[in-house]
Amino acid sequence: MTAPQRRSDLAALGFGFVGLGLSWWNRFVQDDAFIAFRYARNVVEGHGLVFNPGERVEGYTDFLWVLLHAIPIASGVDAARFSIAIGLLCFVGTLAFTHALTRRIAPAWGWMPVALLATNYTFTAYATGGLETQLQALLVTAGAWCCERARHEQRGFVALSVLAAAAFLTRMDSALPFAWLVLAAGWRAPRRSRALLVLPGLFIALAWLGWKWSYYGQILPNTFAAKAQGGSLVRGASYVGLFFTAYMLWPHVALILARARERRVWLAILTSWLAYVALVGGDFMELRFIVPVMPLLFVCVACALRKLESRALAGALVALPILFSAIHAHSFVGTSDVESVDSLRDHVESEGWRAMGVRLREILGRANATIATTAAGAIPYESRLKTVDMLGLTDPWVAHHGRTFSETPGHFRVAPLRYLVERRVDLVLGHPADRRPFDRAQLRSLLLDPAADSSLLPEDARVVHIPVGSRHLTALYLRRTRLVDEALARAGIDLEALP
Repeated sequence: MTAPQRRSDLAALGFGFVGLGLSWWNRFVQDDAFIAFRYARNVVEGHGLVFNPGERVEGYTDFLWVLLHAIPIASGVDAARFSIAIGLLCFVGTLAFTHALTRRIAPAWGWMPVALLATNYTFTAYATGGLETQLQALLVTAGAWCCERARHEQRGFVALSVLAAAAFLTRMDSALPFAWLVLAAGWRAPRRSRALLVLPGLFIALAWLGWKWSYYGQILPNTFAAKAQGGSLVRGASYVGLFFTAYMLWPHVALILARARERRVWLAILTSWLAYVALVGGDFMELRFIVPVMPLLFVCVACALRKLESRALAGALVALPILFSAIHAHSFVGTSDVESVDSLRDHVESEGWRAMGVRLREILGRANATIATTAAGAIPYESRLKTVDMLGLTDPWVAHHGRTFSETPGHFRVAPLRYLVERRVDLVLGHPADRRPFDRAQLRSLLLDPAADSSLLPEDARVVHIPVGSRHLTALYLRRTRLVDEALARAGIDLEALP
């Protein structure tokens, strides 16, 4: 090992510790993660991969991640804490494969992409979050390393095939980067090696798709219908542009494109993935969809910067995204379509959605109640109550036929009041909030319908304000039943007439 390589390895290790520290500092678990946790718990309890027992709906996009979380739940470990731990392990693995990948190409430059990833606010924030984001990033990066190895050493074909299958089971859109990786690895490989590259992963993927068809009656998850409708190319392009502007990466893009003949496979992955993100309209979570390809992006940046004659310029271009990362972390508060990480964190923590679920279980756990809410994660998970997801991620009728609500990804449709009545919902929470004093405007806000037809409300419908710590959760008591009446009375909760 040469002295420059040794210095590069030590620098990469140092930045790895910095990134781990920042990831721990930025750690959080967002509401959507609890949807996966609820599916995992239902598996453990023998109900199957369902959101509500007896209703087979694929309301998740992360099959492997869901099964992974069945392990701690079966062992009595808190799923949210486990998700943080496994996310951090995936983060470390991603940095390790990023360094190993760069080291194969430019041994003295392996530290650079690690430095850019470890100091990037988006990448360190989504080291946790409770979703499969960092696992997908790890699998894609490991796949790129296996591809590079297979192309030069004719080894690792089975590993790449299995990684492709694992990524596909983690998120189906992982098929996009792995299609390029498999194609690149098999381009000059012997025929026997091509079989090893394709068949193992194909067998696993087809077996899973066959199970999905037999269990859910469809291949694509219900979340695809809920999120993909109304996807705006302009909004998606703006989402992608927000990432490159937030971290001032436009000069780096220009350098990569100027050397487009180098690492064409990685450039194809980056281009096709960013085009895919734009086509689906981006995401409502702060820059999350860019995370899976960020390691390859920064490896491409390292390959481009090492060709610069001016070391001062190369150093400035490394420092630039690090500086803008610090600025973005302290200044970004979200847009009309994109929620900041702080906002995603606050729903569960500061706004107390998890505590609301615990309180609902204490009051209504024996009342056989059904709730409806837009927050389909922590509240349903902790309450264990049958839940109608008002945004349709876990409800196929809402996903396909709900009333048009907004243009924000994942929030296109919402359950109308008529549907809530038909589903015999007891308590409608809407977007959970304290709505005291309650008036007609608050009723329409709770139902997410500025023109809500009050004639559809049952005559005995009431409003309740459920105490949760120092705040209250306002709910529309839509369907009166003896068990719920008695449960509310025991908790000392008064029924308020509708305005």
